[in-house]
Amino acid sequence: HLLLMKEPEKYPVKFLYIVFTRPVLVFVLLAFMSTLSAQPPVAEDPDGWFFRAREVAHEGKTGEARRICRQILEIYPNYHDVKILKARTYSWEGQFVRANDLLREVLQAQPSNKEALFALIDLLIWYEDYNEAIKFLDIALADDPNNTHLLYRKALALKESGDELAAAVLLNQILDLDPTYAEAKELLDSIESARLLNHIGLG
Repeated sequence: HLLLMKEPEKYPVKFLYIVFTRPVLVFVLLAFMSTLSAQPPVAEDPDGWFFRAREVAHEGKTGEARRICRQILEIYPNYHDVKILKARTYSWEGQFVRANDLLREVLQAQPSNKEALFALIDLLIWYEDYNEAIKFLDIALADDPNNTHLLYRKALALKESGDELAAAVLLNQILDLDPTYAEAKELLDSIESARLLNHIGLG
C-alpha cells in the first residue's frame, strides 16, 4: 500500500479504510478496476463492446446487455446489430412490443438485413402472430427458397394457423431437400396422425 500512503489525498476515506482493513476486498476491487480500464471506451471500440453485450446477454444478464447496447447506440445510432441484440433480449423477457418496434426500425432503415428479418420471424412465431410471420417468411424465402429452416418455420406457422394441408406440402419439400431434418419429420407425422384420427372419427 505504499502508493496509497504516499498520496492518500487522491483516494476517498472509505476506500482507504477498506484498503487497510480488508485486503481481500481490495484485491477483488483492483482486479475489477483493471478489467474495466483494459477495455477501450465505447467510442473507440464499439465492436468490442457489442461482443461484450452479446456475451453477457447469453449469460442471462439481459439488463446489463441492454445498458451496454444503449451506450453504443448513443454514439452509433445506426449500429443495427446492436439494435437486433437489444430486441432479442426484450423478446426473451416477453416484451413483445419493444422487441417488435426495434426490429421493424432496423428493417425500415435496412430492408435487406436478414438478421433482423429472421429475428422478427422468430418473434412473431413465439408470440403466435402466425399470419404476420408468414408474410415475412415469404419475403425471406423469395431470396432463399430452399432454406429448410425458413421452410420449417412457415410450415409450423401454417399448421398453427389451421392450414395443415399446405404445411404438409412444405414439410415434404423440406424432407426432399434434407431427409435428416428430424423436426420436419416429427411435425409431418403429427399432422398425418391427426388427419388419420379425424378420418376414423368421421367414419
